[in-house]
Amino acid sequence: MVPASFTFSNAPVYLQVVYFDQGFGQLQVQYDSVANGAYASSPLHSHSSRVNSGAFAIAYFELPAAAFLKRQGTGADLRVGLGGSPPLSVQSATLQNFPFPDPQFQLALSAPWLRPYSGPDRNDVDTTTLRRKVMAGYQGWFRAPNDLSDQGWVHWVRNGTMAATNFNTDMWPDISGFAGSELFPATGIQTRSGQPAWLFSSATPATVARHFQWMRKYNLDGAFLQRFAAPGSGGYYGGDEWVLNNVRAAAHQEGRIWAIEYDVSSLNDGNALEVMTNDWRWLVDSVGVRQDSRYAYENGKPVVFIWGLPYPSKGFSLTTANAIVDFFHNDPVYGGNYVIGGWPWWWQTLTNWNDHFQRYDGALAWQPQNAAGYLADFQQLSAWGIDYFPHVWPGGSWANLQQLDNETQYSPRTGGFYYWQDVYAALGSGATRLFIGMFDEYDESTAVMPMTDDPPDPPPAWGRFLTNLGKPSDWWLLLTGAARDLLLGYRPYSPVTPAESSLTNRANTGPLAFVELGATNQTTLLYPVTAADGDPAATNYAGRDCRFNPSPATNRFFYFNLDDTFAYATNGLSATVEIDYYDSTNAGSFTLQYDGVSGAYETAEPPISLRGTGLWLTARFNLTDAYFGNRENGGADFRIAAVANVTLYVDQVRVSLPDNLPPPRKATVLVPPGATWRYLDTGIAPATNWMANDFNAATWKQGAAPLGYGVGDEATVVSFGGQGGNKHPTTWFRGTFVVGNPSEFYSLVLGARRDDGAVIYLNGSEIYRGNMAAGPVSATTLATNDTTGLDRQLLFEHNVDSSLLVAGTNVIAAEVHLFSVSSPDLGFDFTLTGLTENQVRPALIPLTNDALQWAANVGGYFTPSFSTNLTPPVSWFPLTNSPMLERGQWVLPTPGNSPPNTFFRLQAR
Repeated sequence: MVPASFTFSNAPVYLQVVYFDQGFGQLQVQYDSVANGAYASSPLHSHSSRVNSGAFAIAYFELPAAAFLKRQGTGADLRVGLGGSPPLSVQSATLQNFPFPDPQFQLALSAPWLRPYSGPDRNDVDTTTLRRKVMAGYQGWFRAPNDLSDQGWVHWVRNGTMAATNFNTDMWPDISGFAGSELFPATGIQTRSGQPAWLFSSATPATVARHFQWMRKYNLDGAFLQRFAAPGSGGYYGGDEWVLNNVRAAAHQEGRIWAIEYDVSSLNDGNALEVMTNDWRWLVDSVGVRQDSRYAYENGKPVVFIWGLPYPSKGFSLTTANAIVDFFHNDPVYGGNYVIGGWPWWWQTLTNWNDHFQRYDGALAWQPQNAAGYLADFQQLSAWGIDYFPHVWPGGSWANLQQLDNETQYSPRTGGFYYWQDVYAALGSGATRLFIGMFDEYDESTAVMPMTDDPPDPPPAWGRFLTNLGKPSDWWLLLTGAARDLLLGYRPYSPVTPAESSLTNRANTGPLAFVELGATNQTTLLYPVTAADGDPAATNYAGRDCRFNPSPATNRFFYFNLDDTFAYATNGLSATVEIDYYDSTNAGSFTLQYDGVSGAYETAEPPISLRGTGLWLTARFNLTDAYFGNRENGGADFRIAAVANVTLYVDQVRVSLPDNLPPPRKATVLVPPGATWRYLDTGIAPATNWMANDFNAATWKQGAAPLGYGVGDEATVVSFGGQGGNKHPTTWFRGTFVVGNPSEFYSLVLGARRDDGAVIYLNGSEIYRGNMAAGPVSATTLATNDTTGLDRQLLFEHNVDSSLLVAGTNVIAAEVHLFSVSSPDLGFDFTLTGLTENQVRPALIPLTNDALQWAANVGGYFTPSFSTNLTPPVSWFPLTNSPMLERGQWVLPTPGNSPPNTFFRLQAR
């Protein structure tokens, strides 16, 4: 009950609750309000989630328009309660009519999304067009207890409770290099290596900035921010907009572009028009999205993406759908937008929607089924004058999300094969844009963000977690960058997935030097240098102040010198050079020649061919052996070299040095795809012990995987018996690998290509059964289902008990069964990866300068601790100074007054 002496006048009042943090659940405050009755909920709060810390905690609440007329229960003005157990224990409650000074509460109250962005700014990516750009969908919907949004667990688990049976994702993020302040403990959950699990929140500005830093590092142009407008939610209704705020800021900080993508899944035919139009008006008037300098435009119009209106399951009428698109096109104040539509892959069968389809400026079909689908979409949209944004994705899984324990709703990633086939088919259609779906959607396992090979174990009755199958944790981002190179013609158009060795040279996003060329060059640590063969002139071309070589036959070069305080005479420096150029002709090329360790005019790869797109593009060169000793003509460090007679227009040039992001981690490959196998293709069953380690298969044939027939990519073709309509139902395979110390491995994951079904054994024990019925199998047993299309080439994942390993030679035995004796194809390939302790637990290394160091490329978050005595019982105390992330290592100075015998260790928090 609020005392009568407490004064307020229909203005917000503020409540502080000190409670004992035991158990789980979120505090809820309901108060007697003017507009929303006697039991209105506090709309804004901080630190309201119990996380079982065993200490007292403080929560803060804003109570707008309080009435305090004692209308609750037996005369109360407000009440505090929660779900969860044990019961809530409150020490004190304090009410005042001015905000409490807690920094997080103050930040939440400030609603920074209502102010224009005013921080650091980069303009690397052109905002005026989406042509020749790679854009990713960004969900931004992950929340954690006591983050800025203060909603508890959202999207990581169902029901808001962190438990294995509530897992909502089939990927677990690799949190290497995240600052401790960005991570939230998944209390009660351990990864397979036994470490406490941690997760991030999309409400944290530094975390979204890190995601956009990855976009810059791996050369994505920007993101469509998914916006799930719904009645009563979002900024129009007074809700928080942390992700909107964070994405806008991150786009500025990392020089990316962004745009709004509405997902209509939370709407219906009766409310969609009102909710979406109100929301867009609020975004334009209150947030100023159309005035934001990093917002994406096309043909002079701000971009708006609307996903889902034509889906029959959504229940939208043509009248409503047309009205929504027409508003964004034609409203006299809020229209004039470039509108993209997201449609089902079978959209061309919805002929009664053709008038609606043709109202859009651009479109994508969600998850086209094959290359023919991409081509058909491109051709029809082109005939209508609509831009095509083909959707590609790396694969996915719904096992934890939908509580499945089989291979349904599962598109295995197969080391990037699935992803690259989509990219190849999409760009083969003729498309000049690419949509990646999605950047961060761990839920359906379509994210290209890094995932760990050390996830928790799924529930025993269902579920799975995907891994990288021996690829680095950032492999999907590397492939996305390669897809952009394919789109821009920097990489040959090929269906072959890029080799890992060809993508190891990652870009840098560290310290920056740059110059803006024009009538007056704007320089920051990078300076143009003139020479007889390099004296570019200022001009304004294609909307930009820039410079060009006016006499291309003799004046071919643009010379640049880095400030010696930035980089000078370094023996093998890693550096990334980016050049913004106008692609004005389809003849000629240019490259970068730099002062390298081996000489002053080393040529960087690849040469950049001009293609005449009529766009400002960015060429990127990743150097590993820069010297930058001012040894080029006129004391320059590098030059842009155009071929003779090519006029080149250059705007901005940027040089980035190594960043502090940790190197990606990677599991050990025990059996690689494409290994050599013994096989028996006679159709006659081998001895019953054929899968045992001591079985002698020397008389079996031998060949490299993929093995089989009928698919077309086989490295080794096996026999099916000579009768196309009566093939051998079963073919047998055996392979070996050597392990020195089996106890080093705590986790194994296999990938199996099984066309049609397979049973696989490790050292005689069954470790995988796919597309096969339970029970004994024989030479005549058939698979339960046919395997068709791309599934014939994919590697289905499965966890393996590492205790089955033996020291020395280990044996993999597999039997592959046809669905029918007339099946046209059979296929087998296999891979096995494992994680060791030293791949997930960092080693603490003492440095000579009284500092400790440990690798950041491992999962989890570790606290350095010290002790002065190792005689039991030992007491360990945390070091209170904060470590700094430096070039992939955490570095922590040790206290200068440490006793002579001080011991240090890392403790997983």
